[in-house]
Amino acid sequence: MKRKVSCLVLIASLFLLIPVRMKTQDGGVITIRLSYKVVLNPANGARPPRVTDADLNTAVNGMNGFMRDYFRGYRFQLVEILDVGGKSDPPAGPSMWYNTNFFDPNNGEAWRDQMEAAALNDPTAYQWRNNAINIYITNGICGGICSFPDDPNDIIIIGDCSDANASLQLHEIGHYFNLCHTQGCPCAGCTGNPSSASACNNGPMSDGIADTLPDRQCWTQDNIAQNAFKQNYNQLTPAEQQQVDDVFFNIMSYHGNTSRLTEQQLDRWSQSANLDRVAVRTGRMIFAQSGAPSGGNGSPSNPYNTVTAAAARAASDPAADIIILRPGSFNQTLTINTAVTLRATRQGAAVVGSSAFPAMATFAESTKSQPEVSEGKFDYSPQQMGFAGSGNKKE
Repeated sequence: MKRKVSCLVLIASLFLLIPVRMKTQDGGVITIRLSYKVVLNPANGARPPRVTDADLNTAVNGMNGFMRDYFRGYRFQLVEILDVGGKSDPPAGPSMWYNTNFFDPNNGEAWRDQMEAAALNDPTAYQWRNNAINIYITNGICGGICSFPDDPNDIIIIGDCSDANASLQLHEIGHYFNLCHTQGCPCAGCTGNPSSASACNNGPMSDGIADTLPDRQCWTQDNIAQNAFKQNYNQLTPAEQQQVDDVFFNIMSYHGNTSRLTEQQLDRWSQSANLDRVAVRTGRMIFAQSGAPSGGNGSPSNPYNTVTAAAARAASDPAADIIILRPGSFNQTLTINTAVTLRATRQGAAVVGSSAFPAMATFAESTKSQPEVSEGKFDYSPQQMGFAGSGNKKE
């Protein structure tokens, strides 16, 4: 029996005790552009039977709802839905891939790479965009396939049965932003792929993320709990159950009913978006952590140690418009003279100015209906602003 689990983020965005100026309705978010291409049947020029524009919009809306609940500031923009190929398509045109089984254990990944190479060779026929994630909808699979983090490819291919499936598409986009499966980077199903089946069968492999427990595709919550804590799931503390759930219901897992990403998975996503996926997004995330070593560069692994330094980076780079504050107290007075958005994370509360403000969490809770995004020119002084992180609530 499936358990219905949802992530409810209580508070994670910035709430100010002074008036704020809204830039635009979409201000203070980082937009990731999506370009959908529907591969047409070469026999009759028709779309795969289950594909509709409405379904694709449903998937994008679902992904945006998920990202909104995590309060990091990412949003997906559906740039276009295009038909490619058709009855008049040349032999090497997009429609040659209409019925391709990209899940074929021997040739699937090679065919995926060949399709991308063909698109790069003829971007007009394939409607390839260099400033968006290119997602192709075909008839040959039910599910999705994307390049893994150690592959140089960019293409995402989705079966028509999954055109409205937000979690599946977010899973593939997670790969695009350097996230592995929770059961390990080289592992797909329980047995992995042919080149890594032996290693994957020997036990769970690392996904390179410290806050995800070891996992395998075929494991239950009890299996994950036994491996990590030597007890069944119902014997664990609530905090331990939370760790198991964060993996079992993880977007990057193979367990189904997926609805979660961990904070460090989101950090890795941000790192990838900041470095090797710059072309498909607006904005950049800058990280700050009170007490971090000086000389940081604003990355998740090497954050600035003051909000002032992070804000200076934002001022010097117009694309750097979201500052992520790690939990803690930034005991400083500062003036920000550039448009910027400050965000806490679910890891805990962050306070800028003075930590001695007992009404702050209550104020944040009482104003959670306010707009998620705030930006403007602010003059901060102690005891003027702060905001709370949050946890997950299971239903």
